[in-house]
Amino acid sequence: MSQVSRTRRPLWEELVIQGVALGGVVLSMRLCLKYLDPYKEQRALARKRAAFLKEHLGRDLQLIQELEAKVVVPMLRPELYRTTLWKPARGVLLYGPPGTGKTMLAKSLAKHSGCYFLNITASSIMSKWLGDANRLVRAIFSLASKLQPCIIFIALTPSTRAVRHLREVAGDVGNTPKLFHI
Repeated sequence: MSQVSRTRRPLWEELVIQGVALGGVVLSMRLCLKYLDPYKEQRALARKRAAFLKEHLGRDLQLIQELEAKVVVPMLRPELYRTTLWKPARGVLLYGPPGTGKTMLAKSLAKHSGCYFLNITASSIMSKWLGDANRLVRAIFSLASKLQPCIIFIALTPSTRAVRHLREVAGDVGNTPKLFHI
């Protein structure tokens, strides 16, 4: 039997070979993920939707400036509101017909101010059991106090349909959201 003498490669050669192989794997994975991305269409649709809303919400600069003054500035500069002369807003009520961008305004406000955003629907709060709705609302606000700073957006569309219908009959329908300071 003949013994085959094998020479070992130096360590640096092995490291270079392994590095090139690893680089090839990473490059091929990136190419695969680029062309086989399952969320590519959803991201493109979200970009189109954001551009559309930015175009349509950009018209109402007075509302955006008022929201920034009442919500964003007290969160970003709390030292201005430590005196008793100025009190920060405890809440803001946005109202208007569907599709005017109330949710998008609240989401962009949360993103701009660096807050958590809780989107709550009225149907998730309502319950037929006595005291259950109170418990759910208490849980939402305790979660928000733990996640401070936090913006809670409660979409009341199911519970305000009758009021909205009465306003539409009376002709009080605008095409922009309105703002109330609470």
